Amino acid sequence: MNARQKSDERCEICNNYFKVQHMVKVRSLQPSLLHRIMQDYPEINESSVLCLEDLNRFRTLLLHEIIQTARGDLDETEEAALKSLREGEIVSQNAEDNCAAVNTITEDMHLEHYYLKPPGF
Repeated sequence: MNARQKSDERCEICNNYFKVQHMVKVRSLQPSLLHRIMQDYPEINESSVLCLEDLNRFRTLLLHEIIQTARGDLDETEEAALKSLREGEIVSQNAEDNCAAVNTITEDMHLEHYYLKPPGF
């Protein structure tokens, strides 16, 4: 990034500065994602902001951990899907396939466990 401007904000994870439109406020995150981030970065608080790159890295990590917990080791297809998500590629052209996959995973996992609010929020 070029010279820092007054409107730039610092990412709590990587400590780099980014324009506001490339940042996400921690208080807007789903509790399960916030809880996962706080496992690695307990100093994050309600006023913290994260860059999109770090946010997406933690989204992928959480998804990987949820699938692994629900189904054991990831197979080759699941690894490829996570890689596509990480790289911003389209995973499936068929919306019905996506819905069926999500329904199967959520039915297996009992997602209410993953929506706990982290302490202090």
